[in-house]
Order: sequence, then C-alpha cells, then structure tokens
Amino acid sequence: MQRSGSHKIRAGALQFTLFIGVLIFLTLTAFVLLSYTHQRLRGQNNLLKETIQTADQGIYYALQSGLTFTDQPTTLKAPFFKEYEEVQLTAKPWGLFKHFKSLSSAKNYTFERNALIGGKVHEESRNALVLANTFSPLVLVGTSKIVGDARLSEYGVKPGSMGSAYFTGNTLIDGRLETNNAEELPQLPESFINEIEYLITRLPERSEQVLSYIGKPIHNSFKEKTQWVIDSRELFLTDTITGNIIIHSDTKINVETGAYLKDVILTAPEVVLQSGLTGNFQAFATNSITVGSQVSLQYPSALVLIKESKNQLNYNTEADLEPTKSITIANGSVVKGSVVYLGEQPNLNYEPEVFIDRDTYLYGELYCEQNVELKGSVFGSVMTRAFVSREFGSVYRNHLYNGMIDITQLTPKFAGLPIESTSKTVAKWVY
Repeated sequence: MQRSGSHKIRAGALQFTLFIGVLIFLTLTAFVLLSYTHQRLRGQNNLLKETIQTADQGIYYALQSGLTFTDQPTTLKAPFFKEYEEVQLTAKPWGLFKHFKSLSSAKNYTFERNALIGGKVHEESRNALVLANTFSPLVLVGTSKIVGDARLSEYGVKPGSMGSAYFTGNTLIDGRLETNNAEELPQLPESFINEIEYLITRLPERSEQVLSYIGKPIHNSFKEKTQWVIDSRELFLTDTITGNIIIHSDTKINVETGAYLKDVILTAPEVVLQSGLTGNFQAFATNSITVGSQVSLQYPSALVLIKESKNQLNYNTEADLEPTKSITIANGSVVKGSVVYLGEQPNLNYEPEVFIDRDTYLYGELYCEQNVELKGSVFGSVMTRAFVSREFGSVYRNHLYNGMIDITQLTPKFAGLPIESTSKTVAKWVY
C-alpha cells in the first residue's frame, strides 16, 4: 500500500511539472512574438515618419534650390534622400500662389503633402512704403505715421495741411529714406501677370468637375482634381465652401454674411463681401471688389483687381472717362494677406483705385499701380503709384491723411507676391 501511494504522488508531480513547463514555454513564446511585433511596428512607424518627413523635405529642398516644376510630375532626387526614398513634385498656379504637391514613397509607403507657395521678402530688403516717382513730394497730414524704411521720389516727404488739419506727429519717417527714381513700382514677373489674366478667363479642363451650386456645403481636397462652380448669372454664396474649388460668375458674386469660404478662389467682374463675413479665400475681379464693414479675412487671403486693357481713350471730354474700377474696404474690417490692383491706364479723375476706410487693418501687403486712399492701417508694406485724399471738399494729390504704415508689425514669415528680392516659401499647408 505504501508503494502504490508513493507512485501516485510522483506521477502527479510529473504532470504538474509538465503543465508548468508548457505554461512557461507559451509565456516565453508570447513574449518573443510581442517583442517581434513591437519591433516590426516600430520599424513601420519609423518608415512612415520618414515618408512624411521626406514629403516635407522635398518641398523645402525644391524651394531652396530654385528648381521649377509644372503640372507634370517631376521626380526629385535630393542628396540627403536614402536609396529607397523618392519624391514626385508638381506645381500649378493657385491665385497669387503656387500649389505644390509632393508625393513621397519609401518602400511600400506613400504620403502626399500639399502647400501654397508665395513670395517672401528678405528682412533686410523689406520696405514699409515704396512710391513711384511722380515728381512730387509725399505730404503727411494729421496723425499719419510711417514706421520702417521708405523709397520715395527725389522730392522726399514733408509735413503739410489740408483745410484745418495739420501734421501732428514728431517724425516723418521712422526708418531709412531712400530715393526711388523709377516711375514704376517693383515689377511683378510677366509670367505671374499672365497666370492671373488666364485665371479670370479660364474654363475648367475636361478632367475637372463642374458642380451646380444649390446652397449646400461643398468640400474638395487639394489631393483631388479642381472642382468648379460656374454661373452666367449673379451668384449668392450662403454656405460653407472649402478646399480646391474655383467659383466663377460672368456677372457678380455676392458672399453673404452666413457663408464660410476657405482656400477657394472667386472670379467675377464684381465681387461683394457682405458685412460681418469671416473666411480665408482669394477674390479676383475686373470691375470692383467691395468689402463691407466688420469683415475678417484670415491669412493668406487676397483681394485682386486686374483692370482689363481698354482702347486709348479720348481725354478731351469728361464723358469719355470711364468710372473708376476699385477695391473698397469699409470700416472695422481686418484683412490678412494681399490687396492688389493691377492696371496701367491713368486715372484722370484722381479717384482712388484702392480705398481703405478708418479703423480698418491690413496685415500684409498693398500693391497698387494707381492711387490709394489710406485712412486705416497697414501693418506691412505699401507699394503704390500715389496717394490721394478726399477731404474738406477737395482731392489732395500725394497726401496721406491719418493713415498708418508699420512694417515692424508684420511677421517675417509672411508670404505674398513674387516681387523683387523675394524667395519662395510656404504660405500655408493645405489638405
């Protein structure tokens, strides 16, 4: 009986030992598999990060190296890329900017980045004010203030008066003053002007989609083909429209207060932004752009009027003078981006082509090939042929009344027009 009991105890201990051994084996196997899985996931994660970084690096390398690209994919091989990394870059105009698309691949991974590229003026070359040489001095009146370097005609700047108003400041130019003998403003590239002119008359390509606007939200990624909203009649925009979309009317576009536009482009003879509107977009017109009060346009927005070329006018009679085509921004509005007027035809009525009302703020750049009336503030740069001021029952030529220009308030990262002394930089990443 004792031997039988002893045998049973040893058999149970053997089974228990085998069970523990199997359990340890399974635990070790699971640990090894878990470690391998973690290592594999870590490698995949690192490879994905590399792919994303390569897409960004491809765009920055292209900008720094000054390479040019088209809408046809170009394979980029940068010296710092690894053997298995590759980037395909394409570029096409998007209003004032270039739309860069970077498609990176690393082994089995791909990633796409999209960016809007603009011109960046180097800090040492930034001017608060550039005036074309109209052979007359700039006259400051009231609380006018200019902070930053200025390029003016040889007649310079002086304090003056308009009616009962006199210059109340202590300094005429708070910065360096240089002489500008050129009768023209810093030139924009001819290719850039051609792109804007083409944009206004452009029709969608066969591969692009034309939508019917029925008052519903629309979104289109920059990874997809451009979508269009086209109407020969006046368009009233009332909803959310975002992304890679061009909205065109043959007559007029009205953007209502309740609408929200982001990254889109508007083209029409007339564009009206209703009071209280907020958004981030580019508007292009040939007759007028009217911005109501308390409008807020976030960076990088753009208001661009390009005057269509006309036959030579007969200036002998007042009836032959066409109405001024202008950009008007009402009081209390804020625009972060670029305000641009392109038109070589002289304005004999001395009416302003760009009017910025009191308590209105532009953070960015104002480029006008004709006359500007500035009653608000530009925290950035102004380039214009001349100022006009309509006060006290008269029109004063090359007078700045209660206007402010301060280049020091503009971030060095600002990207806008591709004017002289600019390099390319990312204005905004888009999706």
